[in-house]
This record gives sequence, C-alpha cells and structure tokens, in this order.
Amino acid sequence: NDGAIGVEPWLVTAAPLPPADGRPVARISAPTTVNEGATVQLSGAGSADTDGGSIVEYEWDLDYDGTFTITTAGPTPTFEAPDNTVTRYIALRVRDNAGNVSDLAFAEVDARNVAPTVDIGGDVWAREGTRLAIPVMISDPSWNFAPDAPPSGDVVTYSYVIRNAAGQPVASSSFSTVQSPSQTPRPIMFSSFDNGVYTATFTATDDDGASVERSIQITVTEVAPSLTLTGPARVNEGLYTLALASTDPGRDFISSWTINWGDGTVQTITGDPTSVTHEYDGPANVIIHATATDEDGTYNAALDGAVAIDPFFSANGRTTSFWRATGMVVQPSGSTVVAGFVQPATTGNTSFLLRR
Repeated sequence: NDGAIGVEPWLVTAAPLPPADGRPVARISAPTTVNEGATVQLSGAGSADTDGGSIVEYEWDLDYDGTFTITTAGPTPTFEAPDNTVTRYIALRVRDNAGNVSDLAFAEVDARNVAPTVDIGGDVWAREGTRLAIPVMISDPSWNFAPDAPPSGDVVTYSYVIRNAAGQPVASSSFSTVQSPSQTPRPIMFSSFDNGVYTATFTATDDDGASVERSIQITVTEVAPSLTLTGPARVNEGLYTLALASTDPGRDFISSWTINWGDGTVQTITGDPTSVTHEYDGPANVIIHATATDEDGTYNAALDGAVAIDPFFSANGRTTSFWRATGMVVQPSGSTVVAGFVQPATTGNTSFLLRR
C-alpha cells in the first residue's frame, strides 16, 4: 500500500511437447537467485501425465550429480542454498501411476553473498583498572546449509580497535578467522587503566568481500587512589618525619601533596615523594592531615590518631671564655624538673636559661 514493488526472478521451464509414448512430463519452478543459506522452495506442480494418469512420485537431484536424493509424493521440496560461490543445478523426473518415468527437467539456482552478522552486546561500564573481556558472536548464512559438515562456507576474518575520546587507538587486535558455528571468536580485550569514554569497533569480512561493522561505548569511571600516611605517634620536639604512599588502579600519577601539620603550618610539596619532614616546637598534640592531587582530582588522607610532641630542657652557662654546658631531661607528665648548675672558677657574670 506504500507503492513499493518487489521483483523476484523465477525460472519456469517451458512445457515440452507431450511424448508420443504417453510418458509424463516433468516441469520445475524455482527462484533463479536467492540469498546464501536461505531456504529454497522448489515446485514440480507443473508436471503432468500426458495420457490422463496421475503423477505419483517426484525424484529430485539437488546438485545434479546423478543421484536423486529426494523422493516425495508431493511436488514442493525445500533445500538450503549453498555458499554463493556455488551455482546449484537441479534436476527433476516424475513417475506416473502406470510406472512411466519422464525425461529430466532442469533448473539453476544462484546464491547471492550475504555479509556475516556480528553481536558484541551493548555498551559497557567499568571501574578504572578493570580488565574487560567482551564476548563476540559471529555467524554467516553460508554456514547454515551444512551445520554438521566440516567447514565449507565463507571464511570470516575479524578484528577490533578501541579508541579514546580523542579518536586515538588505545587497543587493537590482529586479524583472526572463523568458518563454522562451532568456532568461537576471540573476545574484545581491554584494560581500562584510565577513566573516560572509549569506542570499541569490531569488523568482520567474509571471503567474498562483504563486511559488517559494530561499535559499542566503554565508559570507565574514576577510582580514587589509596593514600597512606605513616609516622610515629610520640616524639620529642624537633624534626618529625612523615612517610607518604599512594597506589592507583589506573595510570594516574600524584602531582603534589599538601600537608597540614596540625600546628598552623600547611606545606605543599610538588611531585610524589616517599617522605617529608617538619620541625615541631612542643609540647603539643597534633592531628596531621594531607591531600594528594592527580590529573583527575584531589583526595584526602589522615594519620591515624594524634601525635604527641614532648618538650626537652637545656641548661646553658656562659663565661668570658665562652664555656658552655648543655644537658637534657624529659619531663614526665605531672612531674617537677629540678635543674642544677655548677659555675666554673672564672671571673665575670654567668647566665642560666631554662627553656621549655
């Protein structure tokens, strides 16, 4: 009703003159061109018995090798069209109710090549660092006509390429082949080392030149790096060493660290060092926080628990000869520190400093 007209070529054998001996006449109706692997409907319904009898048997030679492989009481058998490299020659003879056999009627059926079909599923989502194996299914119509026979249809060559959002290839395969439904194509392999949107394109081409292409999107989501801060929980005032470590499931790299030392000092370090130091003046209890930055963002980390910074004491005496004595004592919680000093036998003033 849309005005489209479909045309399908058919071969109908011309009716020969009836044989003088009353034998029946065989006639074949068949499409001249079909898709490879398609089911072909034949008809011998135009056959007739010239002496008024009836046709009781139809004998079909479907590859014209002299062997009549199908014998039917009805006139309409079917067969699977072969690969398009084959022209199928068909012969028919019929037998009437008197036992008379006709001469042969002939037909030719050519198969058109059909591109293989490919199924790679739908779009895929994965976390950064995941290794994907996307299954692939390939079929070709030429494989249908002899599914249990050794491979004899089209050889299908396939490959794939995966590109990032900029169109640059990041993964690909070499060419492989299949020629049977029993052969499983290799999957699409992809290690998602960085977040982003990728396009996987799979191409299959049969040995007659027909090709098919299928594409899906692979969306890889960001996974934050794992950050670790390590350091002693209690130290004397002075230099403190903080160890830094990071691991990332992808290929992201830390570009800088920012350390909040908990005493009002915030320090930014370029790069990804394994440790960093800071001078503390105690006593104090501090909480150390840090952030690390890569190309995808900034992430938080903290040292477990507070760090206790303990004080130390020194006694210094000076004479005109610049004599100096220095001592150290650690003050336990709740105790009293008593500092003693002995002045050397020299002249001049002497100073005493107790520093906490």
